[in-house]
Amino acid sequence: IESAIVNLVVNAVDAVPSTGPIVVRTGTDEERVWVEVSDHGPGIDPSVRDHLFEGFHTTKGDRGSGLGLPSVAECARSHGGDVR
Repeated sequence: IESAIVNLVVNAVDAVPSTGPIVVRTGTDEERVWVEVSDHGPGIDPSVRDHLFEGFHTTKGDRGSGLGLPSVAECARSHGGDVR
């Protein structure tokens, strides 16, 4: 879970073109625990959104392996959760 959160924060850092807040929130409700990472970057192009969790799909060129978000999704699934 720690690695998944680190991957999300690294992606948020890469998404924010200048200094800006990156917020990590956690919580619980009656059925689950959750983690939310948000930033004030430009957002994700709709044409990319459907491929975010596919292995080796990256928009970072040589700076990314394309394995960060797929590993986040696998971590969530292995714990009975999901990622959005």
